[in-house]
Amino acid sequence: MIQNRNTRILLFLILSVFVFQQAIAADISSFKKRGRSLYLIHNIEAISIKQSSVDKQQNKKPDTEFPKMWTTSDFPSQSKLMPIEDIVTASKRIAKLTEELESTEEGEKTQQIKFNLAYEFLLLYLHYQKEKFRILLQEYEDKDIIIPVTDDELYQYLLFSKHYLSPFIDSQDEEKESREASELVVYGNNVFKMTDDTSFCIRDNRDFYLNVYFLALMVECEILAGNWLYGCKDLVAMYDKKTWNWLDRLWRSYHTQSKDVTSYNPNAKTLYALYELYFRYNFLGRYLRNANENGPYMDTVTNNLLKRIALLHKTTKAKESDYYKFMLNDSLKDNGKTRFLPSLTFARRGYLLLASKQKTLFEKAELFELYHELFDKASKKVKYKIPLRSKIYHEIIMLGIEVDNLKLMENLLYDYGIMALRISNDNDTPDTDILNSSRLTMGYLLANILDKKRKSGMDHDSGKYRDLATILSNDLITKNNNWKNASLIHHALAVYYSSVDFNETFAMYHAKQAFLAPCQKITSTYGENGWKKFFNLPSHLAPEKYLKLFLYFHNKYPTSPDAAVPRQYKAFDILHEYAQNQEKKTDKSTSVRADIKEFLSAWANAWENTAGNTGSIPAYMSYFADDFKSGGLNKTGWKKKKTKQITTKTWINIKISNLKFLKVSSSGKLAKVQFVLIYKSSNDSQKSRITLKLRKEITGWKIVSLM
Repeated sequence: MIQNRNTRILLFLILSVFVFQQAIAADISSFKKRGRSLYLIHNIEAISIKQSSVDKQQNKKPDTEFPKMWTTSDFPSQSKLMPIEDIVTASKRIAKLTEELESTEEGEKTQQIKFNLAYEFLLLYLHYQKEKFRILLQEYEDKDIIIPVTDDELYQYLLFSKHYLSPFIDSQDEEKESREASELVVYGNNVFKMTDDTSFCIRDNRDFYLNVYFLALMVECEILAGNWLYGCKDLVAMYDKKTWNWLDRLWRSYHTQSKDVTSYNPNAKTLYALYELYFRYNFLGRYLRNANENGPYMDTVTNNLLKRIALLHKTTKAKESDYYKFMLNDSLKDNGKTRFLPSLTFARRGYLLLASKQKTLFEKAELFELYHELFDKASKKVKYKIPLRSKIYHEIIMLGIEVDNLKLMENLLYDYGIMALRISNDNDTPDTDILNSSRLTMGYLLANILDKKRKSGMDHDSGKYRDLATILSNDLITKNNNWKNASLIHHALAVYYSSVDFNETFAMYHAKQAFLAPCQKITSTYGENGWKKFFNLPSHLAPEKYLKLFLYFHNKYPTSPDAAVPRQYKAFDILHEYAQNQEKKTDKSTSVRADIKEFLSAWANAWENTAGNTGSIPAYMSYFADDFKSGGLNKTGWKKKKTKQITTKTWINIKISNLKFLKVSSSGKLAKVQFVLIYKSSNDSQKSRITLKLRKEITGWKIVSLM
């Protein structure tokens, strides 16, 4: 038994850390060493929830273009059985439970207390580990108090958890090996009884019970994941097997609708929570052990585990939409062999992290290296279906593109794309989504490479990609919005040929193809009469940019067949509609500008009429919006300033010259103008440059700001 004095000292340290306000940030090396369970199975899923909320507010979806990539990356939300954010409750419960243990005689009640202490110390470890080895910068910004904790303290929490579990783990010396062999499993010098089925409720909740070996499995996995001393792979394997046996009994009891009041019979939601938590630690344990036991037993357990979770997910209508459906499908892809699956599952979390656009403590390149290593391990563990590796290479490419680094794309991702093309099977057809097609994935990568080279002015060597890019771009025009990548490729090649290789014929060809890609998308989706939807395509897909690029060459070489208006995909109708819209915009802009000139003239006239005994300030102020601001003054302050200024003036003369329209909104209701103001009065004169922001309201144009 741990000495009571030492326990009280530790509890004092646990509760006193709340007074500190010192941020302790881990570097990437210590994060990789100590924080493995964090970036593999804990809490990255919160990013997707936050990101979805932001995207909803901005009318954007992070998974619009690649929904499957997002779904397979979106690890389920934190388990109900492991509330690691509730540190205050855990700390208070540890203090209370310790006092109860010291004042209670040994018996059944003390067993529940010891189990509770083991559980709470594990939660304490996970919370403090998250505080120390966090990923999101946002978490620093949102909290005033950051709890510092040393490595030694972290490890002590796991040792305390392990200590309180030890009475329930039936460890025997060699002299007790006379027990029936069928009940015993030998690991090293220890003999463990396999028939033990001791379980305790969690935090007095009679709906949730946890087997002692399940909790022991989690503790031992965390010891291995943190690279702490005395981590034992054999214990993880043994605890995992006993946990599965316990869950298997619960499954059979659930399906036979057992009425045995002496046994634990969880409902579907509880069973789902238990299986989902086991899924995390089963995969974590397999990954940490780098398990070689990839025989039929392990594969059968994994496949049954995923089938059962998928069924329970459907029964309970849990929110994770298709995650386990994809997982189950993946588990069967290598002839039922699953040794690649844990690494692949954890690797996909990197895409969730990088694609969510959250600010992270580490550079994107560092995080890519972390998760790229997992993808690489997964590909090497594929045993039978070698083309499956190409699908993993696709995901590496998608992850790497999120880093947005041209050197990475050219020096690493391009090689993965070539390997994927070489080993793809005959079913790799262009009408599938990007993740299932090496050609589409490579086309997407080339679109990003060429576009980034063009924008950075480094497209002098883009020619080495041109042949492959030209071929693959034809595959990109599918029902999944991949036409934009085809347009990106053709647009980049048009610029390359026009400005670097000086081949205008090729430039015109690619400019036309860049424009035709969205035209083809529209007609293939909506039919011949749906061409007007071209102008409803999202602006971030830049369809008009490609139209303008084509028109540039069309107007530059009006007699060239290569620049002639295409006859297919209603391109002529689209161009005609665009020309008419431009004329309307020109007419509207001309009308708006005329209105603004008239407004400014009237405003200047009202200003002049503020002077003298008959001057009118209210008429002058009617030209300003209610939310007007200038130099720290609102409309009321501006009125007081002008009222004071005109008291000594008998006349004012205003002249506006060099009027420039800096911006006029497409709606014609917002504008920004700049002009030279020549001001003269009975006792003052000055010349200044004025900038006004204007807004058209029901009563006419109003000045919103004056600078």
